[in-house]
Amino acid sequence: MSIPKTALVPHTRLLSSLASIILCLASGSARADKPIYWHPYAGSVFAAQWGTPIQLFNDPSFNNGFRAVWSCAQYEGDNSLAVGVCRDYYPPYVNALYGTSFSIHTWPDPNPASYSSDENKYWDFNEGIHEGFTDSNGKLYPAGQNGSYSAGTQLAINRLEANAVLISSPTDPNQIFLESFNTDPAPNPHAGGLVRTVISDRHGHLIMYMDTSNEIRNAATDNGSSFAVDTWPHFAVGQNFKQLIDLATFSQVLLSFNVDIPFVTILGNPIPYASFSDATYNVGFTLRRKDQPTTVLFLGYTLYSQHTDYVTPPEYSESFGGDQWGQAMYRGNVWDVGGPLMPGTGSHNIIVDLRTLMNKAIAKAQANGVDLSRLEDYYLAAAGFGWETMGYEQVRSDISGVSLTGNPDIIFDSEVYQDSVYDAYNGDLPWAGDGAPGLRRAHWKEWGVHEGRVASPTFDVKIYAQRWGWTMPQCYDGATVDYECAVAHYVTYGRNAGRPGQW
Repeated sequence: MSIPKTALVPHTRLLSSLASIILCLASGSARADKPIYWHPYAGSVFAAQWGTPIQLFNDPSFNNGFRAVWSCAQYEGDNSLAVGVCRDYYPPYVNALYGTSFSIHTWPDPNPASYSSDENKYWDFNEGIHEGFTDSNGKLYPAGQNGSYSAGTQLAINRLEANAVLISSPTDPNQIFLESFNTDPAPNPHAGGLVRTVISDRHGHLIMYMDTSNEIRNAATDNGSSFAVDTWPHFAVGQNFKQLIDLATFSQVLLSFNVDIPFVTILGNPIPYASFSDATYNVGFTLRRKDQPTTVLFLGYTLYSQHTDYVTPPEYSESFGGDQWGQAMYRGNVWDVGGPLMPGTGSHNIIVDLRTLMNKAIAKAQANGVDLSRLEDYYLAAAGFGWETMGYEQVRSDISGVSLTGNPDIIFDSEVYQDSVYDAYNGDLPWAGDGAPGLRRAHWKEWGVHEGRVASPTFDVKIYAQRWGWTMPQCYDGATVDYECAVAHYVTYGRNAGRPGQW
């Protein structure tokens, strides 16, 4: 069931820096290319590792560097879902009056001419869109057709991936140190100013700094839909997963990281007609519906917010609505994760349970007349952390200990569940489209195992219960068998005791 957009009310924002890229790439109909889906139980190795969380973030130490996701023109998978390795980049749309050439980079990039440089890089920066305006020299940066996002026309030189200087540190040659500057010459009053700095020690510590007063383009007067294709300055780091993660296969997904905000300085807002200045630091997830992958749900928290027009920032409260493109968005109450961060108070550990967050979103959405269904009906497409601002600010954040772990759900043990078998033995179920494997896994978790359906050539939970029910009285409610319990009994005890699930 798709989410009715008419039921969504305009939402202020929640990590729209993640929302922007996913929705921009998701606009339009899905391509014929098959998406890449990741199922962690492809081999029997996981059968011996129940209870061991799987790290879902690649390169949590920030050792390999950073991708150029914003400038990717062709992915190896489905382009509309932005999955797989980037195989081709858009050229930056450069103002010819400036006489300056830029390159798309992944950092570090030993071979900028090679499109294979994305192979082992997973983190990317999201810095917003700048298009649909005329610059100070009269050069037009046109918007896409009908006002839609168009990576080929936007001001790509605004971003780190196209306009960063890789600096060699005199104290640590292994450090990744990036800086980007305002390359718009006079009459831009901030020409040459430092816009962003990124420092990775390659051991899990990442520093991010932004001075929005030096932005090439900073003209938004509010955070509404009128600025959706020429957004307010923001700066987030995250992973757009190269393989969509099937959330049905995990009993729990935990995001954990340490974050320190050394300072936030509001410089004032000289933008004419702007209603306020603010700076917010957010953490969020991007989920895609399995039955309609271009339908997106955003979940997250605003961990810090400073407004010039509110004593208590509204972003700290729970809310549900729609983003600038009408996609569903839920922001949890900041007190669910310990309360708002305060600059200059040191590092704080943030832990977010995605399933708990989703359940809160479901309840809030239902109160607004919207059915979000279940976590099992979604793939995890992206997760990240970062800044959104309005007006002129200087902000810094330091993160470390970044981890996104999934606890495998025992009912997907490779001896218990095999997708091809479940498909073959349950042909009466309404599977459809490229998302069918994910839909099958969702059905197995919600209905199939509970009903005792067949999902393996060597194990039948009904037969197992008939043969060995006397060894697991805890799996019975009178004469009724709890098949989920019986599966867990087999995986954790029965097979090791030599008790097969067949006659």
